[in-house]
Amino acid sequence: MLAIIVVIGYLLSLRLHPWHACRTCRGRGHHRGAVFRYSRRACTSCGGNGRRARLGVRVLHGGRQVWGERAPAAASEERAKNLGR
Repeated sequence: MLAIIVVIGYLLSLRLHPWHACRTCRGRGHHRGAVFRYSRRACTSCGGNGRRARLGVRVLHGGRQVWGERAPAAASEERAKNLGR
């Protein structure tokens, strides 16, 4: 009985808070350059969004992209478009 309550509580928390801050960029959405410290680039883990779906959300959606999540490929395409390539 307790296990069922815990599972329902976890599913409810996923519904209320499906996102967490990206660990790679610490929720900022960008990295500093390795050579030139003043330069910035979009985070490749979160796609420049600064947040990622929690593990339970990714499992429930079968690894598909959830609403509001940008793929890292989309961020690199946008970056290339902004640079005029």
